[in-house]
Amino acid sequence: MRRKKKDRRPLTKAQQDYLNLCVTDFKFFCANELKIVTKKSQLTPFVWNRPQEEVWQLLQGGLVRLGILKARQMGMSTFIAAYFFWRTQFQHNTKCVVLAHEDEPARMLFNIYRTYYENQSEWIQAHYPLKHSTRIELVFANTGSYVRIATAKNPDKLRSRTVQLLHCSEVAFWLYQKEVMTAAMQALTDGGLCFIETTANSFNHFYEWWREPNAYEKIFLPWHSLPSYQIKLKDDGGFTDADGNLLQLDPISINKLSEPFDEVDVEYKARHTLTDDQMRWRRWCILNKCENDGQVFKQEYPASDI
Repeated sequence: MRRKKKDRRPLTKAQQDYLNLCVTDFKFFCANELKIVTKKSQLTPFVWNRPQEEVWQLLQGGLVRLGILKARQMGMSTFIAAYFFWRTQFQHNTKCVVLAHEDEPARMLFNIYRTYYENQSEWIQAHYPLKHSTRIELVFANTGSYVRIATAKNPDKLRSRTVQLLHCSEVAFWLYQKEVMTAAMQALTDGGLCFIETTANSFNHFYEWWREPNAYEKIFLPWHSLPSYQIKLKDDGGFTDADGNLLQLDPISINKLSEPFDEVDVEYKARHTLTDDQMRWRRWCILNKCENDGQVFKQEYPASDI
């Protein structure tokens, strides 16, 4: 639908100085203007976690091709969306395409972009109004730039496009991985920026792509790189999350977390240099999110890319 234009008044000096910081300093922009919805459904400023900081360091080195293999819920899509939104809103004639593996993930990705735009300061929205917004697209009126969300179901739809920013999300779950990746690369300009990110999904084209040398800098983000994946033991026998908040656990989880580590746990802990707090979270996750199956945990929350 077409957006109603906000009143675009001249900026004060303070606003112009603040805007200059937003335009030139991505991290400042994220912390001060972008909002995310947390796992607890709270709208909060976007402050980066450790894996997001790692990816930012790579981007600052001038990389334009980046492959990311990760554990679940590391915040990579949130980070990539923030970076692409920043580039698209503030730069002219920038075309951004995000490819998701299915319709529902595509809607979720687009909602991240819409949340970013709608929760900025009103005067910044007025300074960068939307020409229109649909269920799959944000188009900026003054810059000619846009963000478009699509699914990776039809490679032919990409062949006539030219894009500067490309996010290939959850590639290991695409139905036509090789065909769509090939078509997407032809749409990307030679100097364009591309993220190929996914969680693991058995042996497929992405698995081969990850193993073979190519133009992409590749980074693996294990589950234990996220500081929140910890459960701490209190002196009184209770359990807290990584921030010290008391956890309300069921009796089965409490009993499991209270058991001593067995030989398999000890070997796993030593191999990946983990703490007891991280091992407790692993136990809880296997029991509560992985059907009490260590192999499911290994796929959804890998500790290595081997």
